[in-house]
Amino acid sequence: MEKALEEARKALERGEVPVGCALIDTKGKCVAVGSNRTNELGNATSHAELVAFEALGAQKFNRGELTLYVTCEPCVMCAAAIVQIGIIGKIVFGCSNPRFGGCGSVRSLNMYKECGKGGDDMFVPEIQSGVEAATAVQLLGEFYTRSNPNAPKPKKRRVKK
Repeated sequence: MEKALEEARKALERGEVPVGCALIDTKGKCVAVGSNRTNELGNATSHAELVAFEALGAQKFNRGELTLYVTCEPCVMCAAAIVQIGIIGKIVFGCSNPRFGGCGSVRSLNMYKECGKGGDDMFVPEIQSGVEAATAVQLLGEFYTRSNPNAPKPKKRRVKK
């Protein structure tokens, strides 16, 4: 989890929501890392998990061979990608994501099986939550107490007549 927290700190320094992740193989080797880059790249899908998957490049892994450490519960989009990719055997996350969490807070990873999509052989990773949660929450708190120069300008509200 320390690698994921290190990536989250880097994201915070760049003015991104401080979420970081690390992909670890069965031998304990870190094979890829990622941190949020949505503001930097102007791409709403550049979440830490997807950035790490992209960093894997052409490396090949078997089903369930990697453990994903991430500072905040993956959102529904990232959780769906994790299940579809199939190489993640375990997800270890810090704090829960009560608004967008795709690993139990809002949606379950089993949602694909429950709705009949993905087939019977779809692999759903094991989940461990709460690892270094206080540190993850502290980093998020630091971000949200700052002003975000990349945030959209508030819309002027019109008064209805």
